[in-house]
Amino acid sequence: MQRTRAMMLLFASLTYLAQGAIHAAAGHGFLSGKKSGMQPELVATTLARVEDRWRSQAVLFTECNSTQGGGSATLDCSHATSAFMKSCSTVVSAVVSGSSGDRENVKEYLGVVCNEPELTSWKKEWCSGLADSVSSMMSADNYENREDFDSTRLCQGFWSKMTAVEATRLEQERVEHARRLEAERIQLAAAKKKAEEAAAEEARRRAVAEAAAKEAAKKAAAEAAEKARQEAKKRAEEQKKAAERAEAEAVKRQQEEAAREAEEAQKRAEEAAARVDAKRKEAAAEEAMAKHKLEAAKAAADKMKKIKEAAKEKTKETKATKSAAAKKTSAPQKTAAKPVAAKNSTAAKVNVKKH
Repeated sequence: MQRTRAMMLLFASLTYLAQGAIHAAAGHGFLSGKKSGMQPELVATTLARVEDRWRSQAVLFTECNSTQGGGSATLDCSHATSAFMKSCSTVVSAVVSGSSGDRENVKEYLGVVCNEPELTSWKKEWCSGLADSVSSMMSADNYENREDFDSTRLCQGFWSKMTAVEATRLEQERVEHARRLEAERIQLAAAKKKAEEAAAEEARRRAVAEAAAKEAAKKAAAEAAEKARQEAKKRAEEQKKAAERAEAEAVKRQQEEAAREAEEAQKRAEEAAARVDAKRKEAAAEEAMAKHKLEAAKAAADKMKKIKEAAKEKTKETKATKSAAAKKTSAPQKTAAKPVAAKNSTAAKVNVKKH
């Protein structure tokens, strides 16, 4: 309901502008232009809006027929046609009536309107087509044009042209859309294939890189193991050499120690031999001293014996008593002789040491 009301207001505006502009142009010619109050730019702006609505109606009709296969009991496609016919008849009637039926005025004025910058591309083509259709159907008789001009027949023909053009355009757009979809599908397929190939290549490169990394790691591990083995071998050899050196040094130390000990033993043996020899000499001296003392003691004993025998002979009378006394006297003399012998031995040792 609102769309219908808006269309009626738009048609009324276009009718008013068209009538006012063309009436103002009548009798003055096109060259009077804006000075006469024709205002073609306003008519062009309004006509551009009307043509947008006409195209929408033509598209609706074409799509309706295409969907329903040329008409359907469930959907009436004639609403778009009826709306266009009403709008077109109003515009055409206003143009013809406003020009007082003068074909030249209509042709000249619509030519100006269609060249306004508000109408470009297909809107300009439709405006020019409408102008050609109107001027072609108008006769040279202004009165006949005012009274008997068949706007309905003109709009029917223009509608047929419009719907055919729109059908062709829609078909071209559908084909172009299908072509674009196919191109996009092909592009997507190619992109997918390229992505899959890239992914496969990336997976292959990654696998190669991983294999290379594993091989490098394996090689590095082998090299590290070999290096560790060589280092261990080197350390073992160094340890062996160090042990051999330590052993050689130990043997050397032992030999030196043995030599030193042998030397010290030799020295101690020599010293011991010297001491033994000294002791031997000392013993020999002591033995000689002891022998001398023994001989001295023996001589003393012999002397004492002789004294005792002399005493016995001198005192026969008291033989028993003197004999006992002699025995007692002999014992202390022998005891006293021992210190004398010891003293003589000590003197002999002193004499040996001095010598």
